[in-house]
Amino acid sequence: MIYIRELQSKMQVENLRLVAGDEGLERVVTDVVLLEYDPSRIRLPDFYEGDLVLTTLAYARGDEALLRESLEALIHQKIAGLLVKTAYFSELPESVLELADEMHTPIFLFDDTYIEEVLLQVVGLIREKRQFVSHEKEIQELLREPLLRADIRERLKNIGIYQVERYCILGIYPEKRTEAFENAVMMAFEKDDSLEQRYCFMESEKIILALIRLKSDEMPDLDAEIETMETKFGFGALNIPHEYGITVVFTDQNQIGKALCEACIATKLARYLGVPKMAGEAMGLNAYVFPMVQNPYLVYRCLYDLNKLREYDHNNHANLLDTARAFVQYNLDISETSRHMFQHINTIRYRLKKLKVLTGCETDGMLHAYLYLLVTMEKIVLSEKMS
Repeated sequence: MIYIRELQSKMQVENLRLVAGDEGLERVVTDVVLLEYDPSRIRLPDFYEGDLVLTTLAYARGDEALLRESLEALIHQKIAGLLVKTAYFSELPESVLELADEMHTPIFLFDDTYIEEVLLQVVGLIREKRQFVSHEKEIQELLREPLLRADIRERLKNIGIYQVERYCILGIYPEKRTEAFENAVMMAFEKDDSLEQRYCFMESEKIILALIRLKSDEMPDLDAEIETMETKFGFGALNIPHEYGITVVFTDQNQIGKALCEACIATKLARYLGVPKMAGEAMGLNAYVFPMVQNPYLVYRCLYDLNKLREYDHNNHANLLDTARAFVQYNLDISETSRHMFQHINTIRYRLKKLKVLTGCETDGMLHAYLYLLVTMEKIVLSEKMS
């Protein structure tokens, strides 16, 4: 999205002047629409909040009463603002300007610039602000599809990160998705051009992804990058909880799909573990377990096995599933599991033997791996459903 004040500062329109509604310059523009009104029809077309209306007022030439009535009706529709080319009227009725001031609806006049050129400028500026969230298709293809090098380059070109040699990717996972993050990025870019040269922001599946262009010998510092996000980009002032994940360094642009995937997994893992940050190289076994949630069959198997243990516990008044969870929680240590569950150590041993039989695991090593995978998958699946 883009604010009217931003449009005013960025548009290259000769003699663009604000004549009313200056208290509405912080309004958000979501679309630009032309007003081509046929007064012989029953009523004025419908416009919506967020619409920036562009018109020559040709429909009202020679009829000031129609001009006044139509513009007042337009303002009452709560449009974002009005851009008028002075082809037929060099000024607007005083009652219209007073209403615009009262309802904080900015009205601009301009003279010699072609209306088509103004339309293209506004459309371009709106699209430029939307680029933060407009590459979901390309990102998903890079994440999931086996692409040829030429196809990868084409998608990177569409995103605007074709020229990148050494990079890492930082993920930011807001507790709730709001436009505040997008606005913070755009405002930071406007204040500091060097930020835009170093960072390129994208979004995928609720995660904000920042590609960081690195110098030839630079190693990314997660704490330093978080500090940049919190202060220079202003994420820390938004009062919206969020976690961070960062990848290792990549030097091949054809591996950007892998980098995006690692950033997403590291960032989701930070939320799952309840920690503020997670580096890709510190994920350990979770780097392998976490992607399993994307496989519907593995999720089905996880839920199937969990239900099997729940049914056994219910039918036999047992406590195998809680024992499995505690055993994983306390690092596969029987003594620690026994102590925290307030159960005799032989009771825990008996339950683990029963779990080995029920799961078909032939060795203790297989059982330990199976239980770790099952309990971890259970937490991840529940975490994904809740988010």
